[in-house]
Amino acid sequence: MSETGPGEEGFEGQCLEALKALSKAMLQLSLYEASHPSVADKLKEGARLLAAAAAAGARGELTFAKDQDRWLANGRIIGSAGQEGGPVAALIARFKLTSITFLPGLSEAELAAFCELAAARPDSVPDFAAFLSERGVERVRFNEAIYAKVDERFPGIGLGSGAGGAAPGAGGG
Repeated sequence: MSETGPGEEGFEGQCLEALKALSKAMLQLSLYEASHPSVADKLKEGARLLAAAAAAGARGELTFAKDQDRWLANGRIIGSAGQEGGPVAALIARFKLTSITFLPGLSEAELAAFCELAAARPDSVPDFAAFLSERGVERVRFNEAIYAKVDERFPGIGLGSGAGGAAPGAGGG
């Protein structure tokens, strides 16, 4: 794994800076309204850094995933999950996601709605897709983990008797 630090050049460094900015924007929006100058600045910075990192990616989009103790961006290790991205990790865990994808053209308004979702009380947003859709968010995709119970009659599939395993082709997209 390559070490990434503040201001480091390259795709991994850009992605880590974008993740940090996203986390800061999420924290700020949990404290203040989106119109607060501090929040507006963090949203603007977050949108700018996400766009720059996404533009450096192969398809112009940026997908963050947490794999054990590491952050991945478009499948590449960018840093330690224990040091960065706490609010993003909490959102991934809360909605049982495999990853979050930011598509080209993400607006500050869409980013604000995404951050509002993270700041909302868990019991107040049972359906994240409806929450984002109601706010006109089109350039953020939540990729869900989908699991299926594997039948005992099919040995060699899954993890054992009655264990759950990932369904073929599952994981969103």
